[in-house]
Amino acid sequence: MLAGINSFTVDHSVISSLLGQTSEFQAILNHDTPFPADHYYDLNYLLDKLGIEGAWPEPAEIFNLKRSLLTQKAVERYFITLSPAVLNPVNLKEIVSGLVLPKWLFERIDMIITDEGIIRDNASPGLASVRGEIRTVSASVSRKLTSVLRKAQTDGIVDRETLVSVRNGRGVIPVSAPQRNKISGLIHDQSASGKTIFVEPAEVVALNNRLSDLEHQEKREIIKILSAFAADIRPVLDDLKVNFAIMAQIDYIRAKALLCNRLKCVRPRLNKEPGIDWKEARHPLLYLSYLSRSDKSVVPLDVTLDVATRIILISGPNAGGKSVCLKSVALIQYMLQSGYTVPLSENSSSGIFSSLFIDIGDDQSIDNDLSTYSSHLLNMKYFMRQAGPDTLVLIDEFGAGTEPMLGGAIAEAILVALNSRGVYGVITTHYTNLKHLASSLDGAVNGAMLYDTHLMQPLFRLETGRPGSSFAFEIARKIGLPGPILDDAAARVGEENVDFDRHLKDLLRDKRYWENKRQEIRIRNNKLQETIDRYEEQMSEIKAERRRIVEKAREEAETLLGETNRRIENTIREIRESEAEKKRTREVRRHLEEFKNEVLSLRNQGADNEAGGALAETGSGHKAGMSEKGKQYDPRSRGKSSRQATQVKGGKTSGITPPGPEDIVRIEGTNTTGKIVRIEGKKVTVETDNMIVTVDISGIKKLTHDEIKAVKPVRGRFIRSDPGLSGRKLSFKPERDVRGMRAEEAIEVVRKLVDDAAVVQYPTVRVLHGKGDGILRSVIREYLATLPVVRKFRDEHLESGGTGITVIDLDI
Repeated sequence: MLAGINSFTVDHSVISSLLGQTSEFQAILNHDTPFPADHYYDLNYLLDKLGIEGAWPEPAEIFNLKRSLLTQKAVERYFITLSPAVLNPVNLKEIVSGLVLPKWLFERIDMIITDEGIIRDNASPGLASVRGEIRTVSASVSRKLTSVLRKAQTDGIVDRETLVSVRNGRGVIPVSAPQRNKISGLIHDQSASGKTIFVEPAEVVALNNRLSDLEHQEKREIIKILSAFAADIRPVLDDLKVNFAIMAQIDYIRAKALLCNRLKCVRPRLNKEPGIDWKEARHPLLYLSYLSRSDKSVVPLDVTLDVATRIILISGPNAGGKSVCLKSVALIQYMLQSGYTVPLSENSSSGIFSSLFIDIGDDQSIDNDLSTYSSHLLNMKYFMRQAGPDTLVLIDEFGAGTEPMLGGAIAEAILVALNSRGVYGVITTHYTNLKHLASSLDGAVNGAMLYDTHLMQPLFRLETGRPGSSFAFEIARKIGLPGPILDDAAARVGEENVDFDRHLKDLLRDKRYWENKRQEIRIRNNKLQETIDRYEEQMSEIKAERRRIVEKAREEAETLLGETNRRIENTIREIRESEAEKKRTREVRRHLEEFKNEVLSLRNQGADNEAGGALAETGSGHKAGMSEKGKQYDPRSRGKSSRQATQVKGGKTSGITPPGPEDIVRIEGTNTTGKIVRIEGKKVTVETDNMIVTVDISGIKKLTHDEIKAVKPVRGRFIRSDPGLSGRKLSFKPERDVRGMRAEEAIEVVRKLVDDAAVVQYPTVRVLHGKGDGILRSVIREYLATLPVVRKFRDEHLESGGTGITVIDLDI
């Protein structure tokens, strides 16, 4: 038996390997590439049969062998092609590496059998010859039978609807009993009523005999082929058995992984020493039963067994979850040591126990004269003899089944004995004396299943460190037991016991209150920390933005200085060329010097801001040159302000404001208007409705306010008024029919429609494209989505055409 197909084990390395296999297969099942999961056959019986000299397989068995080998090949290829960067299942790859798949074996099987499981005609020359002759004789038999049937129908011996039948593998004609002597031949069968006789005509008897002989020859030839195949693969039968054992192991691991994925299992940290540190443990079977239910869910448990607290004594109300907790521990530990990942959280850890001793349920037996209590005592006797430091003991309803005082005393003695042997355990009980013992016994600890005293319902949560109350009086009061009876019971049990139970309830209530408070504080602390982290992140972003602003301001100042130097040189050249007066020259130079000092002051201001940690405004004289966002210096604004302040022309100051960026101008000699986007020296770049042109500054005229009113904006730009625009509006049709057009033709029509609508300021147009397969509709809408002037598009109302018409709303 290969490692992995087994049950409970105590070997740490084996368990670790099995857990690795299961967790790796869980990842494979969650991967996008499907794992080969078909044709997992157990053909060991066939391999054993073929090991006998002279034995041969059936065609169906060879077909199953072929499909199984193809699956084995697919599994091997799956692990070879799997990228280690995505998944690297080293444990599974090690298993699959043992597959032996000789290429000649696949070729040999393909020579014999088809993909449908039929022996090929050319599997041998003899088979091809026999099957060819069978087809010839079968055709002759069919023709003869058809001829005899037609003659019988013509002579009125059989009905016109009668067809040829087959009895005992031979072609026959159904004839009514009175007419049976009118067709000579052999009678093979008759109907249940005896009214129909099945006659093989004498004309085809010889042919059917020949056909029968040929079919026997075919069978003998097939047996020869299969026997030869068995002899060929007999030397590799041992390798094939290993292959099937590997595939059985892979199938078993896959089944484990499928179950573990349903249970949302994980691989916990595995320790060599005994112990349990489980977070959010879930009962596997209970979890599966609740998967299809929305009204219930499994409450996870936290369980810890270590050297200091090896035994948990769980108490609490009936139906409060004590037995479920105990069974969860038993099932999860058994799953873990059988190689299954387990339903815990990922930060859990678990050790290894050599034995699990379980006493759950009722083992009474009339045959063996065992009562409920005596069967429990027999189990306790075995536990005390066999249990050791690496044993996990699980006992349900400890001490129950006999007189409470005596049963409780015996249970105390057994608990002390088990604890002295160093065992680990989970024990449930209702006995108060055991709760007292667990609170004072080294190595043991009390545990309580929590109960909501307000709603009077269990919470199914385990809390260690204190005993639980049975809430017997509260539950009895809830189900309606009369008050006098409860008062009488309280008096009989004694004030001490009632007070003990009451104190437990008070402790539970107080602890829940402070736990809620602690949880609220924890939530608020988390929110406060999140706020602090968010503010720190924002401060980091602000500092980075400040550095970016300062750096950009410095770069713009450098650019402005360069422009200033060029202006100085141009001014000097202009003065020389115009031969201006000395007084005027000094005045111009003074203005330029002042401008240069302003720029230098701005540069120094940026440096001071960076050193001081913030950008300060540079005064009202600089605000005109600062952009609105971040108060960054804008050289275009400074240039514009400077031009507006003064203009030197022919040695005189002109009060006319020259064109600047964003001004609306007309190109001289044309009716074309546009917006200035850039000025470089005496060259001006103007953006019109459909182009961007660069002209000399003397070739443009700045428009007055009244002239701008006559200019109409289209898509954010300006065009001159069109005298024929009113006529175009009157002739404009807001609908187009593109049915029957090719996609490119339809798009061109839609483009022109949208352009015309934008010119005449028509806000909504319609395109009729029909429904059909929706291809033309999709193409048109994909094109419309690329147009900035299109605000949205939609289907027409159902009564007006629905999806056959697209309504286009323009952003004008």
